[in-house]
Amino acid sequence: MSLNTINSSSGGNPTDHQNQENSAVPMFTLQNVQEMISSALSRQAESLNPAFQLMQKEIEARKLNNAPNSPKSQRAQSEPPSTTSKTPAKKKAGPQASTSPKKIPKKKPSQMVTKDFPPDFQATKECLYVHIRLLWGLVETSSVPPQANEEHIRSFCTKFSTLDQVQRHFEDSHAAHLIARSDILTLKDARAGKIKVGQNLIHINDGHIVYIHANLAKLVIRCWGPNLDEGPESLFNSACWIAALTGFQQIAIAGAYNFLNFDHKYKDDMLLFIRAYNHYVHHVLAQKYHAECKKPGSNQESIKVHKASTNRRRLRDARLNFALINEYPKRYTRIIEDVTSHSEDEWDGEGECFAIKTLGYRSNSANIFF
Repeated sequence: MSLNTINSSSGGNPTDHQNQENSAVPMFTLQNVQEMISSALSRQAESLNPAFQLMQKEIEARKLNNAPNSPKSQRAQSEPPSTTSKTPAKKKAGPQASTSPKKIPKKKPSQMVTKDFPPDFQATKECLYVHIRLLWGLVETSSVPPQANEEHIRSFCTKFSTLDQVQRHFEDSHAAHLIARSDILTLKDARAGKIKVGQNLIHINDGHIVYIHANLAKLVIRCWGPNLDEGPESLFNSACWIAALTGFQQIAIAGAYNFLNFDHKYKDDMLLFIRAYNHYVHHVLAQKYHAECKKPGSNQESIKVHKASTNRRRLRDARLNFALINEYPKRYTRIIEDVTSHSEDEWDGEGECFAIKTLGYRSNSANIFF
């Protein structure tokens, strides 16, 4: 049974139902919700089997890629170059073209690029990112993922020791919740309605919140939040993606993310969800987390720099458009086209105001021109 059924069962008119003989519907009680959730989890388990297998393959492939080189390879790399004759070789006349290939930066294990996703997956991917931020409590644009709670991780490890145990318990619709739902800290004070996450508004109802809490209670996750000091293949982080993606899948199918243009043709593509999840959690947000650990406040500083750069580009576009319309000479438009030629409308922390700044390397004539 999906969340659509849960929502529809709670929204009927009790007076109309009472007037229909032999077709009375039970009241919307906590026991009804638990039964509905158990039924939904039972049906969902069938679709999760391929996802677990895909995740295990991803973990094994990641372990192989991270394995150290063999001793034979290490010896070959450490051998000194063979000695050559000391007689200097005659240099050929004329310049020699470099034959060394250009170095292409390697992608990190969890990193994905635009071409790795289908062209029409962008909106669905953004829906997933919003869902992750909602679970993590990163409701502000400048929010940085917190450090994982070690006590919560130890509590999780007392119940599970392998991914297979996590899988079997989660797929068993009759398995008991290992912690009380009242102990769940994620979305503890959330209420049905609109919630702002970053620059997006999402609409959730009580059925969505109950479903998320049921998944977390079953996996002994008191406060959802992966351990970014470990890789995605760790047991606790695996449980986090299971809770996040299964919840996202069911809530999105129920229509919670339709207003963000969720594409329902991807609703069963769990492998694509896993890769997008790992990219955002263990690459994008992990970079912010590690940068903040090394230098507290670095993320706030980078946001200020980004805003200043955005202001420069907007100013450049406006000035360049004005110059082209008024047919300015090319010697002027070439200067205006360079974003670094513009510096205005930037926040001055000491004066607590937006100030027009001049660039030190720019001439007085150029300053007058701008």
